[in-house]
Amino acid sequence: MTLLKVEGLKAGFETTDGSVTVVDDVSFDIKESEIFALVGESGCGKSVTAYSILNLLSPPGKIFAGHIFFQNEDLLSIDLKRLNDIRGRKIGMVFQEPSSFLNPVFTIGEQIVETMIFHKVVQNISQAKKKAISFLERVGIPFAEKRFYSYPHELSGGMKQRSMIAMALSCNPELLIADEPTTALDVTVQEQIMNLLEDLQKELKMSVLLITHNLSLVAERAERVAVMYAGKIVEETKTELLLEKPLHPYTQGLIKSVPDITLKEKKLYSIPGVVPVPGKMPQGCRFSNRCPIASDICKKKEPVLENIESDRRVACFFAGEQI
Repeated sequence: MTLLKVEGLKAGFETTDGSVTVVDDVSFDIKESEIFALVGESGCGKSVTAYSILNLLSPPGKIFAGHIFFQNEDLLSIDLKRLNDIRGRKIGMVFQEPSSFLNPVFTIGEQIVETMIFHKVVQNISQAKKKAISFLERVGIPFAEKRFYSYPHELSGGMKQRSMIAMALSCNPELLIADEPTTALDVTVQEQIMNLLEDLQKELKMSVLLITHNLSLVAERAERVAVMYAGKIVEETKTELLLEKPLHPYTQGLIKSVPDITLKEKKLYSIPGVVPVPGKMPQGCRFSNRCPIASDICKKKEPVLENIESDRRVACFFAGEQI
């Protein structure tokens, strides 16, 4: 059963030169108890998509069009009071940089307690404290009762991220949005955080929207994945199918860019060029100026994201041709 459905989302920013679209006609859905990954390079619009789901884009950010249905309720049409009931309570979020979102003048425990009190999931502060400490223990923070009284600057990057996860889960959300949850963490801690998220997802039977630029992080965890490029989804399917047989040239490039220590070649593959700047997209396919198999039609006409096979969507005139 579908928990979240995004339809025709168009979002961006108002500037002195006019509106700039960063997310352009994005549609996808997330099922109950599913890990769904949104993958792409930095600057593709992944985080703007995440913020749009909770209507957190502040001026000059703006949602221009679309619908976001959560349990059949359009989050873009409801009033602020109802939206605040859903934010944090039914939909939790782990932000990309915990240091930017943890309040430096309040302890970790105070911030988790405040979240639970606001959403009325506990009867009193004493109950909230016990529950907060239990969540800190659940996310693997040692000496949880002591860390309850710690300030953010007293914690390592991995501990801050675990604290953010504890805060996001403290109200037992049905959907968790994890926006680059392993950014700036070393490889060992990255693996620990991802294992933690996977274990908690299974334990709590919640859905997860995992946003990342790293395909290898989602290879064994996400059930379905959507690949995003320059504000648009270019391919979506089951993770296993995507990794076995990527159809879009951009997806193929992302997979080839993952380092493989078993290969004897010393030179790593990289996709040439950079993601185009919003508002200055190339004519036709947005990937055409970086694509090794692009032809004249790619530079004149923009491909439509359409069903190629059952439960598989691709936006490419030459879907399946290898780069």
